[in-house]
Amino acid sequence: MPRITMNEANNALKCLKARKGHRLIIVFDSAEKQAIANKIRRAARRRGIRTKLIDIRELFQKGNERYVLQEIESQLSRFFGRASHKEKNAITLIGNKKPYASVRGKIVRKILEQNGYVLHIPTDNTNVIKNLLALNPNELEKRGNTLIERLKNARSIIITTEAGTNLTIPWHPEKRSWVLSVGKVKDYSVGKGGWGNPGGEVFTSPIHEGVRGKIVVDGSFGNFGLVKEPIEIEFDERGRAILSKIKHDGIRKKLSKDKNACRLGELGIGLVPGELIGDTLFDEKKEGTIHVAFGHDESERGTGGENESEIHEDAIIMNPTVVVVDHKGKKHTIMNKGKLCV
Repeated sequence: MPRITMNEANNALKCLKARKGHRLIIVFDSAEKQAIANKIRRAARRRGIRTKLIDIRELFQKGNERYVLQEIESQLSRFFGRASHKEKNAITLIGNKKPYASVRGKIVRKILEQNGYVLHIPTDNTNVIKNLLALNPNELEKRGNTLIERLKNARSIIITTEAGTNLTIPWHPEKRSWVLSVGKVKDYSVGKGGWGNPGGEVFTSPIHEGVRGKIVVDGSFGNFGLVKEPIEIEFDERGRAILSKIKHDGIRKKLSKDKNACRLGELGIGLVPGELIGDTLFDEKKEGTIHVAFGHDESERGTGGENESEIHEDAIIMNPTVVVVDHKGKKHTIMNKGKLCV
């Protein structure tokens, strides 16, 4: 079992900007994550941060899901008390195992309802947790901002791969914005409270009606995990995926969920070294990839998107070449066969 270092524990606190006098609650679902939670608690106490751990395994031993959520809400209310919203911090270490996964998102919402800030790490892979916490969010932020400087004057973005992707995405700074996500939850949240994941990416919302071409997904795809064979998806003249040409039954059904599920809601570029694991929440942050997401547009995070949908399915494309065409028609290569040029 990988053990996190004190430096990695401190990086978790940096993501939340947790400091002396703040409060931190850590919710976990396994013995391995309990060890991680204990190390973060040690780091927090050294900073004068009041810390509480919640083992949801114990709560499920006492009652059903309803009981667990009621108990979580009660403990949050008592622990946070009259603290200001910026003093309310939480880390959720809840993965995909039953029955814990059923309350994962609901626990995050309970924290948000109390105007808290959540560093959300929804995986059972403790190696992934360690690797993400090894990243200094301040260093990722510098790299991400450098990339945004190269992207902010785009009028279109051209993505190609040797596997067959050839996609053109229109973009305009008066209609859309690039957003940097490096796990610094409070810096990139709107209003009181918010959540984020460790790791790094730069993302935006395409002007979806003008998307043209096709993608060949050869990394991972949403809840379907790592793809066994590349998945080709073409777009029509309205920027919609041509569902009849998608050979994967599950993906075709998913992109038929509602009228906007077949349109692109997000384009992102990963900043984090590592390997794909089949979980797009982490795979999308891998350096050397880009990802597009079908459906929901991340507009609540400031992208300017206009594509509302019930789904948000990320598709990871490996080793792309990304070219930005600026307002003068000049082309700038941002990534060459998976290598960032910034």
